[in-house]
Amino acid sequence: MSDHLEIAQYIKPDELPDNVLIGWFAHELGHIVDYQRRTVLSMIKFILGYILLPTFRSGSERRADLFALKNGFGKELMATKLYILEQSPLPDKYKDRIKKYYMSPDELELLLLNKDPERILF
Repeated sequence: MSDHLEIAQYIKPDELPDNVLIGWFAHELGHIVDYQRRTVLSMIKFILGYILLPTFRSGSERRADLFALKNGFGKELMATKLYILEQSPLPDKYKDRIKKYYMSPDELELLLLNKDPERILF
């Protein structure tokens, strides 16, 4: 959790390009939608899985990205990924975490080229 709090030391939302901020919000909204679908017990299991199982964490981040993509924010999501990995002043430790758990720009590009977000499964 502390990694998320450290972002504010390096990035100020009002200084981000609009498309990067929109992509970031679309991803985070994907998490909120995922959480809303869960019961209390399911949310407890989710939290434990996210903390303890790297593959579970990757799946959660992928679902959030797919939500953004399916709802028409693919280009903005790509802008966010490229900004974080290539342009941001975030520490390498944080960028490595993004590379480990999140969909890569290459994978997102393949999904964007598919141009049929309805075929994307959650």
